[in-house]
Amino acid sequence: MAKPITFSWDLNARVVEIEGDYEDLIDKAKFGKILVENESLIDELKTLIMEEPMNQSELVDRGKRRGVSEREVRRLLEIGVNRLWSRQKGDKNAWIYTPLTNTPNTSNRIAD
Repeated sequence: MAKPITFSWDLNARVVEIEGDYEDLIDKAKFGKILVENESLIDELKTLIMEEPMNQSELVDRGKRRGVSEREVRRLLEIGVNRLWSRQKGDKNAWIYTPLTNTPNTSNRIAD
């Protein structure tokens, strides 16, 4: 169920802000669908990243060996940032992916 949104106004500064937590339900639904559709590859990426931080090129190579396009692996990596893993710039502008704790488990998920 959606939570109500409360706003606060500062009329002098002409600022309106959202109070409390905001949950984008459309984005949440899209992300859930992507998790279900790409469950095995996302689980493999999470496992690799949990073992040791990896750069994007290594993760793309692993996906390509499974027959997944470079574009699709990069898309999944981007979608998972701050949801399933974090990333930071490494040597020579490489993206280094590291695990997050408390990430959604894609195994045993039932498709809607």
